[in-house]
Amino acid sequence: MRDIRSIFKISTCDMIHEFWPSLLAILGLAGILTPLLILFSLKHGVIASMSNRLLASPKYREIKSEKHQKLKAKWFTEMAKDSKVEFIIPHIFFLNTNAQLTNDFASEHIFVDLNPTAPGDPILKRWHLTVNKNDEVVLSFYAAEKLNLLDKKKMELLPEVLTGDTRIQALIRNIDQIEEHSLRVVGIIPKIDSSKNNNIMYVSLPLLTALDDFKNQELLKRDIKDRFYPQFRLYAKKLKDVQKLVYLLESHDIPVTSKVDRIQEMQQIDTLLVLVFVVVSGISALGFLLANTVNLLANVSRKQRDLSILRLLGYSSHAIAVFPAIQAIIIAVAGSILAWGLYYLAAPLIEAQFNDNIRSLFGYRLASENGTDLMLLFPTHFFTAMGLTVLVSLFASIAAGIHAANLMPAKGIRHD
Repeated sequence: MRDIRSIFKISTCDMIHEFWPSLLAILGLAGILTPLLILFSLKHGVIASMSNRLLASPKYREIKSEKHQKLKAKWFTEMAKDSKVEFIIPHIFFLNTNAQLTNDFASEHIFVDLNPTAPGDPILKRWHLTVNKNDEVVLSFYAAEKLNLLDKKKMELLPEVLTGDTRIQALIRNIDQIEEHSLRVVGIIPKIDSSKNNNIMYVSLPLLTALDDFKNQELLKRDIKDRFYPQFRLYAKKLKDVQKLVYLLESHDIPVTSKVDRIQEMQQIDTLLVLVFVVVSGISALGFLLANTVNLLANVSRKQRDLSILRLLGYSSHAIAVFPAIQAIIIAVAGSILAWGLYYLAAPLIEAQFNDNIRSLFGYRLASENGTDLMLLFPTHFFTAMGLTVLVSLFASIAAGIHAANLMPAKGIRHD
């Protein structure tokens, strides 16, 4: 162990003595590692940004039935227990699925599509909204705008609407009569999740059920436990769960539609970027391995006289064999740290250019709303890269170490 500590000092001093060759070796390694760090951070950041963007918008995790079913309440209870399901609620698509809305400020009536909701609904939860009572509703932005419920400067609901002093009236018709419901608007879905051509109102399931019964003139005649539901609103917990749930539902003869194609596009991009990174890093690692092996062998050959003298001074062959390995480790660690610094200098410039140019392809900047960077690299990634670099360097030093260990002590005298 004493020999190893002594060899470590000698190896370090030797590198300091040969400063410029050592610096060039470190710069060469940093030149290989920096592009790899940039490539990996782009791969990791792009996929993270796309994944966060898709995950932030619940519509990408939504699964809808393609046709009417006959689903009982028990089926919904069982589906809600599935760990892949974040939210599920029965939906009723009756004839004329909309309701007519009006209030004292609206110049005309508007029609809205009715969607059932409950606490935990991803669409409402995203905007910190919830419907807790049967007379509470949430409107899409443009529906609220058409009803003159918004403060035109702040583009928010008027205070008197939120307090319930100003309500809206929903008119539901059946063959014989018209029923009017006074409803309190507790929130709006912002523009980003609203469509100009599709006015939506989120209501409680009991209210929607009652309206359906009224339209069918069966109000309070059916026990809710015996009701069949033709549709549902279902949201997967994670993006990767969408396809699994699609397979599950279709295996039970429930054809569905989803955004699984968009999710698969992201996964294909991820696979492609992984392949590119593996190929480039593999070629770079092989080139570094060969170059480092040749460099260390040449260094040992150049210093065989000095190493032989160390053998004459009593150092073991094992200690001498460690000489090139120590220098390889020092170059690997120093080169990794330098590459990390160069990456942080280059990343902001590359990210700005890449993001601006790719906007024309995707239609938006890839950096997500919550501040996720396009180039993303964590300290764990750096230390992993450093560890792999050290391993490759140690592997490259094996041939040089064997050559150093086999040097005969007599060579140190022969040159004299």
